Amino acid sequence: MKTLKNLAALALALFTVSCTTVRTNSQYNNPPGFITMEIAPAVVNNHTSVVSLSITNHSQEPAQFGANYTIEKFTNGEWKEFELPTFAVIAIMYMLNPGQTQSYDINLFPDQTDYTPGRYRIVKPIYLAIQGDGYYTAEFTVE
Repeated sequence: MKTLKNLAALALALFTVSCTTVRTNSQYNNPPGFITMEIAPAVVNNHTSVVSLSITNHSQEPAQFGANYTIEKFTNGEWKEFELPTFAVIAIMYMLNPGQTQSYDINLFPDQTDYTPGRYRIVKPIYLAIQGDGYYTAEFTVE
């Protein structure tokens, strides 16, 4: 029983998301046109708990990505990482074939964060063989 508890704790630790990823702007939406992402609704209030993220693969090869994401806020003329609470995600690899669109729920954690009015974006790492790892974004507005 103790081993099972230790394994469960290790699994949770391995799949806990923290917002400490360092990226450069050249990694976003690159190459352009191969992957697009959209958020619905595109305008929310600071109490909205879930938005829908649609990812479309316009490339000629499968796209691969996990359930992880980060959120950034546009502040003082630049995008800065928005602090989310630590949360666990399922260990899964999604495959999105060429021409397909799939939607996923994104939790905004409004009860644990302070969304002020402004521009935000979801950032997801997505792998395509023609470019390797890249980061793709979809913007939304908090009113």
